[in-house]
Amino acid sequence: VHVLGERLGTTEVHALRRRLGVVDPKLYRMLDRGVTAEGLVATGLFGHLTTFFDPPSEAQLELARHALREVGLDGHAKQAVETLSSGQLTRTWLARALVHTPDLLILDEPAADLDLLGRETLLASLTALGRRRPVLSMLMVSHHLEDLLPETDTVLLLGEGRAIASGAPHEVLTETNLSAA
Repeated sequence: VHVLGERLGTTEVHALRRRLGVVDPKLYRMLDRGVTAEGLVATGLFGHLTTFFDPPSEAQLELARHALREVGLDGHAKQAVETLSSGQLTRTWLARALVHTPDLLILDEPAADLDLLGRETLLASLTALGRRRPVLSMLMVSHHLEDLLPETDTVLLLGEGRAIASGAPHEVLTETNLSAA
């Protein structure tokens, strides 16, 4: 497997990980209770989910607040993450993934468990992000076709653990391929 031009198994994984931003809301259960939105976002600068060993500096917290503004959460920096709505929490995870300016953003079911408004807000944020950062590559895993962003250029359709089709959305998302998946 090659990621960002690096071959897994022959590259230093920690260096590669610094080039990735990951949005996986399932990581929520690993958080310390009482962490603020800015505290969670700042952990993206360290590559782990606690600020106990690496308390962020004021400059790092300012980077976290900037990332929160970028995803539309201005004013939520000091709010405890357990009091955020599902949509706000997902966008906080997005801000965490973006705080260190990654080359590749990996989104694992980012709209799962969101209501319609939360889903639409997240997808609008991702679309705007793609326009603001055109060199940022995004890889999104989803079970819902409606989560595909308008700018999606490549789709890999999987079914029963194997690739059904890959390529441009208009080539892959056909009735035949979707039925096979």
